[in-house]
Amino acid sequence: MAKLLFVCAALAAVFVFLGSASIKAAELPSPRQSPIIASIDTTAALPLPEAPQCVSVSSLDREQCYHRSPATRRTVEQTAAVGTSSASKHSKHSKKSAKSSKASKKKSKHIVLGMCQPQCIPYTRCRSGVDTCRLGNTSPVQWYMCEHKSGRTQALPEPGSVLVLAANARRGMPTGHTLYVEEVCTDGDGTYTLRLSHTNFDRACSADIDAKVRYDPRTMRTEFLTGPWAPWAKSLTALGFIVD
Repeated sequence: MAKLLFVCAALAAVFVFLGSASIKAAELPSPRQSPIIASIDTTAALPLPEAPQCVSVSSLDREQCYHRSPATRRTVEQTAAVGTSSASKHSKHSKKSAKSSKASKKKSKHIVLGMCQPQCIPYTRCRSGVDTCRLGNTSPVQWYMCEHKSGRTQALPEPGSVLVLAANARRGMPTGHTLYVEEVCTDGDGTYTLRLSHTNFDRACSADIDAKVRYDPRTMRTEFLTGPWAPWAKSLTALGFIVD
């Protein structure tokens, strides 16, 4: 009888131990519900490189600032005198007599009375609103130097400013050139992609709107990516930007 009671007590102890173990196991968090694992989003994509940051200005004044008019010309007829001489012999002992006669010949000459409009400076003044340093028939370089003395120039572009290119006689810009900055995009490598508009790029006051230009402030060089100048304008020197 004592042995039977001992066996029953042992079995009861085993059941109690198993029951407590199962309760503790139930209280443990499931690996699938682990807060550490749940906090990791394995489907998240890798961070993408930052897109270029662009800042632009309104283009509502484009039409108001561009009204093309060709250069005025006048045709002048000039008369030039042309001299002729003839000699005639009357006899063996006669002296030669010279006869001269004058004939007139007309030539036409075209005289330019006025330049085409708008030139690059009036256009960029109109677009930017910069109305300072009016020195009469000012060249782009002279305009920039005047604004530079007043502290209204900088090396970094901003929308609404005026880009001034240095004089380049080989490319038909003996006094420089001005362009209006429509948009500025940072490229992330220290350079900028600019959207520019300018007139008289062809010496006939035609307009080139929204030309893309890469600008490096470290070298002050510009490279035209689109527009009529793109085939050749790969390294034009910039003086800087005029700001309002």
